[in-house]
Amino acid sequence: MKHDVPMILALHGLVRAILTNHSIEDGYLIICKSLFPSFIFRTTTYVQGTDSVDLQSICDAIYRLDESELSYASCYSACMVAQIVAMTYGIPAEIIVGIKKQDKKLLGHAWLEYAANGRTQIVNPRGADPRDFTEIKRLTPETTIQTWMKERAILDNAPTVYA
Repeated sequence: MKHDVPMILALHGLVRAILTNHSIEDGYLIICKSLFPSFIFRTTTYVQGTDSVDLQSICDAIYRLDESELSYASCYSACMVAQIVAMTYGIPAEIIVGIKKQDKKLLGHAWLEYAANGRTQIVNPRGADPRDFTEIKRLTPETTIQTWMKERAILDNAPTVYA
């Protein structure tokens, strides 16, 4: 899987624009509702030869753009772009969010996990060691959409209360 830096910059810009105006959860839901339906049937068409180096290089390119001050990157936004690209190639991937305590402060980090060749592959923006973090959340488009649909069904079936 080759990637085009200008295309990655544009995709990352869209992800950042959504995240700037919404909470992480709402931003992720917006992206999932917009993109996931078009990728749902692609998960059976895994592109052979795709490995963590390819998705890792996308995150690395995003951080190079950040260092050049052409974009602002976070591990979370870089993972979202890598997850979108993975979905494009039919590769189910999960964003993992973890936290750790350092110097009396709570630090967060996000990384991407997916299965390839029978093993879990890790895409790790900025190189922080995921083993140093306690996992607090896994984000997948499927789970996010299913949760949203269940919540919506509950709201749609709730009795109307008139004052």
